[in-house]
Amino acid sequence: MSDRSGMSQPSLSRILPQVIEAILHVLSRRYISYPFTADEQARVKAEFVRSFNFPGVIGAVDCTHIALRAPSVDEHAYVNRKNFHSLNVQIICDARMQLLNVCSKWPGSTHDSFILRHSRVGLRLEAGESGDGWLLGDRGYPLKTWLLTPFADPRTAEELRYNLAHGRTRSVVERTIGLLKGRWRCLDASGGKLLYKPEKIT
Repeated sequence: MSDRSGMSQPSLSRILPQVIEAILHVLSRRYISYPFTADEQARVKAEFVRSFNFPGVIGAVDCTHIALRAPSVDEHAYVNRKNFHSLNVQIICDARMQLLNVCSKWPGSTHDSFILRHSRVGLRLEAGESGDGWLLGDRGYPLKTWLLTPFADPRTAEELRYNLAHGRTRSVVERTIGLLKGRWRCLDASGGKLLYKPEKIT
């Protein structure tokens, strides 16, 4: 960034924390917002019906690993199941691949379902703020009154049809993660690993 802007690297490093704070506390709150009100949820549900013919969906959830340099504190907690150091970042999106929620504070060894259960969105949905809608999650999540997962062993034609519709609809979050990592190469393993402390990466 310093090369492109004509700014020295030390100057860029000096102002980067202020830019990150502005993005975090001003811009992200304006553009990333989970739909808790009935009107907001109705809009998201309508988009999922229009795009995937799946009713009642208020978001699709999945996690992705962001590679980082081994931290000096609690290093073992950041080693994920694929045996590299990472943060496990939860993404919730709508049918248009717009981010509704991002939770990026957990080490790579943390299970996806633990992250959802302890995230602000998960806590509020568990408390009954899902209305009559559901998140869609993969088999790594438990079935909840507000979270639909696929049948582990579908036995009927209806269960097979449900799994196909669920998978087709939930895949929107995988495409969203792919687009996010494609736009911001530093988030993808092909772009290397982030060299900052976990707190700064978060």
